[in-house]
Amino acid sequence: MKTPNLYHLPEGVAETLYETSFTLPPPTDFEDENLALDTVDNYRYALRRVPGITPLITRMRSDLATERSARGYLVIGDVPTGPMHKDMTVPTALCALIGQPFILSPKNGFWQDIGVNAAAHPGAGENPIRIDAANTTNPPDYRALYSLRTDPRGGGISLLSNVQDMVDKLTAGEVEALSQPRFMEGRSLEMRGVGHEYSPFPVLERQNNGLWMVRLTGRTLPETTNDTDKRLLRHVGRLLFEGRERFTLRPTSLLITNQHIVAHGQTPPGSGQEAVPQNQRRYLRQSYLRRDGTL
Repeated sequence: MKTPNLYHLPEGVAETLYETSFTLPPPTDFEDENLALDTVDNYRYALRRVPGITPLITRMRSDLATERSARGYLVIGDVPTGPMHKDMTVPTALCALIGQPFILSPKNGFWQDIGVNAAAHPGAGENPIRIDAANTTNPPDYRALYSLRTDPRGGGISLLSNVQDMVDKLTAGEVEALSQPRFMEGRSLEMRGVGHEYSPFPVLERQNNGLWMVRLTGRTLPETTNDTDKRLLRHVGRLLFEGRERFTLRPTSLLITNQHIVAHGQTPPGSGQEAVPQNQRRYLRQSYLRRDGTL
């Protein structure tokens, strides 16, 4: 199994990022679903001048590129939130170095809070390996996940799997079947910046750059009625699971994934969540980016 792709900020860089954030606007000004271009430009200009930031930018460009050889994700450790904890100025500014931040779901906000509901049924919080907004014509290019707290019960482990490697393991017949627009997954109501609802959709769709768009979520299988298709989806799920990387996303870590290269998931929260105070349970924030020629 591969070693997790972690990047530790050089000494002093995290502190400088925090200090720089006091001179930056918070990510609260939007033009439709997109973070205002003036704000994005401000972030890029300021961060590119932070001493010691160049190795990180180089790493982001190589590991998050939409290329077959790219790792497809990067975990950046010790990332401060910024002067206003809720505003997430520094994580947003780092994300802006590779693309255009945007609001996918207005009801959930720009940085969506992801907590743990102890009253949910057993296994709640488990997410099969997938991409987000799979049932749209233009899913987000990048997903960002910021960790504020880990699960004290040891659950919520991040899972990542290379979708291009998975396709390489399929037969020609399986690729042909998965390329047919006959799969469905819920509705894409109230999503922005991702095109239109795509239903039914193909699980595999060849792109102009030679890569595959792999549309697969945990709800595709339950909504599939054809037994042959069900077996095929389970096979794809097994291949993704077999090729998975797994790690615990530590507090103040920022995980950015390229959805064209890797799919993501997580294990359920650890048992006994009802005994864990709400302010001590796993707590994450999630947001999305669109490629805009920056990377």
